[in-house]
Amino acid sequence: MLVFEPTGPPRAAVILFHGGGLRHGSPDELAPHCTALAAKGILAAAAGYRLLGQGAEHIGECLADVRAEMAKFRAEFRAESRKLAAPTLPLATGGSSAGGHLALLATLTGPDSGFDTLVLFNPIVDATLVAPEVLARALEPGTTAESISPLHLLRPGSPRTAVFSGTADSIAPIESLRAFRDAMVAAGDACELTEFEGAEHAFHYQEAYFERVLAGAVGFLTRGR
Repeated sequence: MLVFEPTGPPRAAVILFHGGGLRHGSPDELAPHCTALAAKGILAAAAGYRLLGQGAEHIGECLADVRAEMAKFRAEFRAESRKLAAPTLPLATGGSSAGGHLALLATLTGPDSGFDTLVLFNPIVDATLVAPEVLARALEPGTTAESISPLHLLRPGSPRTAVFSGTADSIAPIESLRAFRDAMVAAGDACELTEFEGAEHAFHYQEAYFERVLAGAVGFLTRGR
């Protein structure tokens, strides 16, 4: 886990997980994002997880690592917040593509994660749209695409969520993200989808979009609950 601390008391905290289709990627990829967030007063961390074929046999093991990193970050942040007498600051998770997918699963399934906010960059929200041969290599035996699809797992009381995505994304189609937003709102939860016209997958790494995406993330995180 790479931690980027603001110069003063934090306004919020977020731990982000990298993308890469569960087979590639590292926390370093989100270091620029975390640096930008820290410059705006947000305690930010970039974290990783075992990759398929590199220590993980299925997505369940990737998810277990994400849960463990989130729990560690939460414990450290809460301890620091108590020192600052500010225990109610927004505590967020999220990430890019597959990392956003895993962060979503960690907050929607299993025990309460303790995270109240999500910041997602072109996340996978509907695994039923993933190519069958790719999906088969990721699924834990006995599970289905629906069982790892945030769109199919939403329930009232989900964390407030900000999603940033491009309209030309062929990996995390904008239609699936619009459906996800609409389902969250219908359940009575807060979800904001910011669309970037013509942008493709992983657009937020590009200079043309980076500052606008991070400004939106900072605004959402510091707005509070």
